Amino acid sequence: MISTADKIALIDALSQTGLAEIQVVAFVTSRRVPQWADAEAVVAGITPQSGVHYTGLCLNEQGLTCAIATGRLKIEGSINLCASTAFLARDQNSTLESNARRAGR
Repeated sequence: MISTADKIALIDALSQTGLAEIQVVAFVTSRRVPQWADAEAVVAGITPQSGVHYTGLCLNEQGLTCAIATGRLKIEGSINLCASTAFLARDQNSTLESNARRAGR
């Protein structure tokens, strides 16, 4: 586990390197990915730099709601489908069918 303060320090250091975009957190269930239980605190703690867009990974509507609520992230959507049912089940607790339905297909 990496502490919240260390995550913030790393992101702030990366912000000084000239990167245009940094994915700083993942809004995922802490039950499955405990190291991101502090996603909101990490976003709140970073020092945004001009010209850098900060994003967060959202795998579902609840994650997107959390990302929007921070008020500090660039919100840009894309839909990705996965060809592996095993990965979807394990990583996103989803099926190909439900994932395609959410994508509007």
